[in-house]
Amino acid sequence: MSINNHARELVRNDGLKDLLTGLMTFPAFLDSALRELKSMERSGGTRNLFLISTMERDNAGKIALSIRSEYELSDRTEEQIYNLAARVLTLGKSISENLRANDLVARYTFADILVLTSGNYEEVKRKLEIIGERLTAGVVGLALHTLNHSQAVFNSHTTHDSHTTHDSHLNQESEQDLRKRVTNAISTLERKMLTHTQ
Repeated sequence: MSINNHARELVRNDGLKDLLTGLMTFPAFLDSALRELKSMERSGGTRNLFLISTMERDNAGKIALSIRSEYELSDRTEEQIYNLAARVLTLGKSISENLRANDLVARYTFADILVLTSGNYEEVKRKLEIIGERLTAGVVGLALHTLNHSQAVFNSHTTHDSHTTHDSHLNQESEQDLRKRVTNAISTLERKMLTHTQ
């Protein structure tokens, strides 16, 4: 079996669940996240979005680009591929066992996991860092706070810096607009992860 075929076996899913880790697939995660955020508009509270990567770092200490398909693994050995899969499997299991049952956890790319939780941002971030201390290359996140039913604040957090941007009328957005906002937030986390250092 070729390396690509080995890798393909490690990214199979049934549409809702990733078959390797048992975590949600990204499309299922996105649908559930939209429902969570709609609920947050009505009831208030906080949701935290995290990207956790098990990818190795380069010599400069920066994280490598996320792997999105088995074809991007062509320069890796079979052993490296399975080691990477084992790391994301162990990480996913640990996160699922230590977070609340209603928190959303999904396998995002070959080696990355997305988490949507409620609660205090810094406490959750520290818990995720502890869970993946020996396995993860980085944890970055966004804390989403609703101030009232017509305004939301997105606080971007990393280990070394934070900034806040204001976004009005979240509750008036269509599902399509909200979906785009969530995917943009994930893209922001990906950019942060690329420059994240331990």
